[in-house]
Amino acid sequence: MTPTEFAEIAAAFAKDPASVQEHYASMNFWGDLKPGATLVSSHTYRLTPKPREWWLNLHENGTAVTHVSKEAATARARDRAYLPSKVVHVREVLP
Repeated sequence: MTPTEFAEIAAAFAKDPASVQEHYASMNFWGDLKPGATLVSSHTYRLTPKPREWWLNLHENGTAVTHVSKEAATARARDRAYLPSKVVHVREVLP
């Protein structure tokens, strides 16, 4: 980890410890840091990833179209030029 990356992680940690994760190599696991934790420059850290989310138009025939906003998916669902569809919100689950 470069000094710049460590500085970015330290700044995020100062605002909210849960925004940083430490890698536990023995278990191959990333764990959230808790208030009162300390940063050690020789340990491996990362900023806690933010889950991605998107919306789908799930058509009756099983096909789907993705959208970055609920509004876009809803507009397409209302458009009679396309197959009838259901708007589905998808949120990524991170380990």
